[in-house]
Amino acid sequence: MLSDHCGISFDIEIDVKHKTSPKRKVFNYDKGDYRALNQDLRDINWDRVFSCNDPCLAWDRFKRLVGDACERRIPKKTIRSQFQPPWYDTDCDRIRRKKEKWRLKA
Repeated sequence: MLSDHCGISFDIEIDVKHKTSPKRKVFNYDKGDYRALNQDLRDINWDRVFSCNDPCLAWDRFKRLVGDACERRIPKKTIRSQFQPPWYDTDCDRIRRKKEKWRLKA
């Protein structure tokens, strides 16, 4: 079939360098000192923290206090991959492979 449109072809040459994904730090909950964390949270005067009438301010205070306590008592680990969530570990991968094997059999 004849057409009134002409085809266009072109080549693009670019030099792209592989960008490494940044390493990020996440909490290593398995090694947290939860007794000390609980004690830190018990020592906070929560009545004073929530004494304001502004819920946004109370939330910011709460978040800061709990976050600071976690920073002190739960160590961090470095995650290499940004494509998988921090909780995705070798056990999750093993289960995923097993699921995939059964899916292929079905």
